[in-house]
Amino acid sequence: MKKTILLMLLAVIVVGVRAQTEENVHYENGIVTIDEVVQANGRTQKQMFDNAILWVNEIFANPKSVIKSREETIGLLTLNIMIPQGKDETNPSSWLDVSLKLQFKDGRYKYEINNIWLRWCESFHSYGAKDEKYGDWIAHISSEARTTWKSDLLKDIKPVIDKMKSNIMSTANDW
Repeated sequence: MKKTILLMLLAVIVVGVRAQTEENVHYENGIVTIDEVVQANGRTQKQMFDNAILWVNEIFANPKSVIKSREETIGLLTLNIMIPQGKDETNPSSWLDVSLKLQFKDGRYKYEINNIWLRWCESFHSYGAKDEKYGDWIAHISSEARTTWKSDLLKDIKPVIDKMKSNIMSTANDW
């Protein structure tokens, strides 16, 4: 019994460590995307879709403004969200403006983050910073910054993705 519990715990840890790695971040032709297929054994498409809607309603002040497409019958939800960057979320110097596409099937779901834009606060605009596609920004950062951009991007997006995953897998709303 103890061995079974230990093996299950190790499996959860391995899956958690494997998720959201630099392997999930792709850069091709100046376009950056992040994607992952998440196993959701025992969860139906409808359960996960409903939980994703609850997450959107919980997290965003104006949920209707972030939902771009909501197609429950085919298990597709597309959002446009802003993620603050940096340590001070109440007064960030920049934001990531991203499209988040969620596709649900019984037993699994996939998320894809694309159309990533780096948006600077007004005070940075006064110094010449321009809002730009993340892929364009990578092209002109220092060589040192180029070695860490994937991990930096994941660090900024991780809290949102972790909360989303937790809510999608929640059983709190099951009957």
